[in-house]
Amino acid sequence: MKINRIDTDMDIVSYSIGAPFPEDRYISSNDCVMPRITPHSFDVVITLKNLTIEERKSIAYDSFNVSIFVFKQIPYIIFDFGGYKCNIAINIQKIRQVPIEQWIKDVEETVVLYLLEECTGNILDIRFCKFPLMTELKYLLKLQSKITKESIDSRIVEGESMYSVHDMLNYSIFFGEVPASEKIIESQDTEEEFLF
Repeated sequence: MKINRIDTDMDIVSYSIGAPFPEDRYISSNDCVMPRITPHSFDVVITLKNLTIEERKSIAYDSFNVSIFVFKQIPYIIFDFGGYKCNIAINIQKIRQVPIEQWIKDVEETVVLYLLEECTGNILDIRFCKFPLMTELKYLLKLQSKITKESIDSRIVEGESMYSVHDMLNYSIFFGEVPASEKIIESQDTEEEFLF
């Protein structure tokens, strides 16, 4: 499967299963979950050391739950894939592709999950899903618009040091479910091409 998307610098970039993720800053040798802001929504880039078959299946294909926990005007998005749980936080001041107000008002609800191989950064799976809490998330992110980028980063670190992912899940204020993926990507040779 090959996907063409507009990257963070507004260039068209190809993403293919089996190929390295095109942005080095998202490649890690450790467990890592990072948001990647796009012109209309956001992506989630996940790298897990010693990835099990069950973890891969739960991230790439199974239904999973999402929730939002808020600390000092910072919404943390918690992904509950069953046995594996993680969180991300978005700093709205780091949106560069479009004006912040335009990004907040955009009605796009698609989030792309990239599952990467540790160290190499090769893309193991790509999953498109409708994020059920996008309206709530963008409303909460709009509240950050008057806070400096540095202050948001500081609050994100503070929240992550005070609350575990399990605590954030327990204290979440919004909840949603992403249904199981209808199409399982099995081949690297698929000729499909998408432009987002």
